[in-house]
Amino acid sequence: MGTVQITQPAAPLDADEQAVGAPHRGVAVVYERSAEGRAALLYAHGLAARAGTPLTVLAFASERRTDIGCACGRQGAVFHNALARECATAELDEARELVSPARPGVSVEYALARGSFTRAVQEAADARSADAIVLPAPRPGPLRRLVLSAWRAGPLRRLVFPDRAARLQRRTASSVIVAPADAPGQR
Repeated sequence: MGTVQITQPAAPLDADEQAVGAPHRGVAVVYERSAEGRAALLYAHGLAARAGTPLTVLAFASERRTDIGCACGRQGAVFHNALARECATAELDEARELVSPARPGVSVEYALARGSFTRAVQEAADARSADAIVLPAPRPGPLRRLVLSAWRAGPLRRLVFPDRAARLQRRTASSVIVAPADAPGQR
C-alpha cells in the first residue's frame, strides 16, 4: 500500500478509494484539535461510511520515559505524561461531539494512542484491524513557512520537517492517507 496526499476537497471519495484501494476491515483517523483535525475526522467518517467499515478515532498522547534521569526529571516526565493524556482525552471528547450528529450506521470506536507518534498510531491501528489510516493535513506554522520558502525542496527540508505520513507508511502495511485541509460540511 502507499501514501496518498489528497489536496482536493473530499466530496468525491471514489477517486481516493481507487488510488489506495477501498478499506475492507476498518478506517483509523488521528484526530487533533484543529481545523485540519476536524477535516480529517469528517473525511475518514465519510470514507468509512462509503466502505461500510468501522471507524476508529485515535488521539495521540506523547509519553516520556519515567525510568531514567534524576528524581526531578522523572517527576517532570510523569507530569508531562499525565497532561498529554488529559489533553488527548479532551480531544476524544471533542471528536465524539463532532461525529455524533454525522451519518448513522458507522460503528465508531475511540482510542488513546500513547508513546512515540509513529509507533503508537501504527500499533493502535493494527490492534483494531484498520487497513486505512487518515492523518490531518500538516499545519504550516510561521517557522515552517519561513524555512520552506528558503528551501523549496531538497534533503534539508526532509531533515528539518520529517513527513509523518511517510514515516508511518514505512512501519505499517495499511494505506496512509493525508486528508485535505478543507472537508465539505465544515464551513
